[in-house]
Amino acid sequence: MRRNRIFSIIFVLIAVVFMVYFAKRKFMDSSAKVKQADEEIKSLLAKDDIKNGDIIFQSSISKQCEAIKLATHSEYTHCG
Repeated sequence: MRRNRIFSIIFVLIAVVFMVYFAKRKFMDSSAKVKQADEEIKSLLAKDDIKNGDIIFQSSISKQCEAIKLATHSEYTHCG
């Protein structure tokens, strides 16, 4: 009985470690986000959708961006 309980605890701990690892890679891996952004920019440039002098509006999902959205009543939080 005690052996099964220890095995269950170890299994749950290993499962939690794997979930945290994959969640971190999916949601917090900055290098993957940079690669994705580079690919999106290249595809937009290939279509001639973006030209010099264009103003680009964007939004993000950070807490600071949520504050900007609430203060400005806009869906965008940044421009460039």
